[in-house]
Amino acid sequence: MPAMSETELKLLLPGADVAHIAEQLARHPALRRRPRQVQRLHNVYYDTPDQALRRQKVALRVRRQTSGEPPKAQWILTLKTAGTSVGGLSQRGEWESLLPNARPRLSALQGTPWATLDPDGTLWPQLAPAFVTTCTRTLWLLRQRGGSVIEVALDVGEILAGGRRETICELELELKAGPPEALHALARRLADTVAVLPGQASKAERGYALARNEAALPTRARPVTLVATMPVSAALTGVLAEMWDQTLRNSAWLPHSDDAELLHQARVGWRRLRSVTRLLRPLWGTPPATPALRAFWQATGPVRELDVMLTDTLPAWAQAYAGSDPQRQAEWATMLDAVRSARTQAATAMRVQLAQPATGQGWLAWGEWLTALAEQPVHAKAADWPVWVAKRLDRQHARLKQLGQSAHTDAERHALRLRAKRLRYGAEAFASVLPKRRARRWQQDAGQAQLDEGRQRDLRQCVLWLERLAVPNGPLAFMRGVCQGLLSR
Repeated sequence: MPAMSETELKLLLPGADVAHIAEQLARHPALRRRPRQVQRLHNVYYDTPDQALRRQKVALRVRRQTSGEPPKAQWILTLKTAGTSVGGLSQRGEWESLLPNARPRLSALQGTPWATLDPDGTLWPQLAPAFVTTCTRTLWLLRQRGGSVIEVALDVGEILAGGRRETICELELELKAGPPEALHALARRLADTVAVLPGQASKAERGYALARNEAALPTRARPVTLVATMPVSAALTGVLAEMWDQTLRNSAWLPHSDDAELLHQARVGWRRLRSVTRLLRPLWGTPPATPALRAFWQATGPVRELDVMLTDTLPAWAQAYAGSDPQRQAEWATMLDAVRSARTQAATAMRVQLAQPATGQGWLAWGEWLTALAEQPVHAKAADWPVWVAKRLDRQHARLKQLGQSAHTDAERHALRLRAKRLRYGAEAFASVLPKRRARRWQQDAGQAQLDEGRQRDLRQCVLWLERLAVPNGPLAFMRGVCQGLLSR
């Protein structure tokens, strides 16, 4: 089985009409004069009952690939190993071999890492189907100036696992020859007319999550273990890659899910990423300006504010206002209906913004910038980068304390909250190489300031929203009184 390194850029297609997306892409200037091939793929992924392969970040599948007229089928055994992903560009090992039928054969894995994965031969007898993916794949092969060759694959179908289904609608740009930059260049061309969103999760990852009924669970921040002796480029790209991953994995669900925590974690990931790139700006410069992407994140703000009202602020005061009084209960319910309706409208506006090609261009600009960071020369200040980061955070902490003593207006308090978030995210990201006592103090002070100002802002925003909506006067007057009473303490 020949080995190869797969380099690809996966793009989700938010807002795409799955029935017509293939024809839409076929009319794109980059593809319209290229011949296309249509395949029907049926993939069965195998693993042990305790998912030993998943835990090693390995995927083993048998594919039935049908194409041509009359249709002809062939079976392919594929082994994929863990890879790396930065800015949406992923690289991993891949081995393929033809099979005579749908049954996986151990002999077909000769010359692959399987012997290392299963040295005593105990895994192979336990293998059984774990989940299935089926899709129609439309293929274009692009040979470009400069010698680059890229396979463009549009997959439209579904994942089947545990009696559940999940839709597949994505583009895979796979580099067959040439530099990785060619993938970004082609992605930008396609995104001129088609809205895209870099995809972080492979079909195998999605299949396993669906099988465990964890497909739409929010992705939270994960600590990145750093060592002071690491090269600065490896350390910093590792930190930023984790934040990018959190942002995109949660954002991938925004076109389909109204889960408040998914949106919250997408916003947290993006703020962590922006905060740390701001911290590192003297070393690596400024990230790309992306007005459309900024407009998308601004469109998420009203949705998040209304989510907080529905899940936190208003439930805390429902009993105090309504109690067992039927009329007051009805008034409170009417108010909640108005807030839910506003949330629906705000979510629609957010999704419209996400499905704009310009927003996709913003995602791609950031992804390309992150991918290129590892190759860029770093400022001489980074010779002892943990010390440099600690000094930057120490200055941020001093400015936070100063602002905390002088912030009085709403705008000043909001600025205090933003600065607290930046300090907290930076201290958390580099905690493993920072002085422990100082890092703990930075996180505690920043977290407390963020919590205090956040509660006050939530109350103020709640009242502002209720004043804009058609809600009964009773609940509105009550929440105004709550806000005035708590904020005047």
